[in-house]
Amino acid sequence: MNAPLDELIAAIGTHLALRLVSERGGTRVYIPTEARLTEDCPLARIIGVAAAAKLSRLWGGEWLTIPLARAYVRRRRDRDIRARFKTETAAALAREYETSERNIHLIVADGADDATDDQGKPAAQLGLFAGDV
Repeated sequence: MNAPLDELIAAIGTHLALRLVSERGGTRVYIPTEARLTEDCPLARIIGVAAAAKLSRLWGGEWLTIPLARAYVRRRRDRDIRARFKTETAAALAREYETSERNIHLIVADGADDATDDQGKPAAQLGLFAGDV
């Protein structure tokens, strides 16, 4: 059974869901029943017993395919880079995120299109008809 990322996040929180994606994304993971859940089971070693118990209540006794969540992880990374670019250099961010300085600049420039005005309209379009206002 596929485990949608949003269901994993709802069950155990974003941080632990992303840890599970990082460790086992794209593979099947056995979710033990609550009766069989132990501290040393593979799932509990990744996300902890409390979170594993939550998944056991939802999917105990089943094999779950953990999503890769590439798009989600990339959007989150890009958002973090844009926020940190205000106070850190492109070189430092490139080293940390294992990418090039050029890619950091492209991510930051691409984020300018994400800005919106008061009505939720993309800010990038506001300048197109500035003379018409």
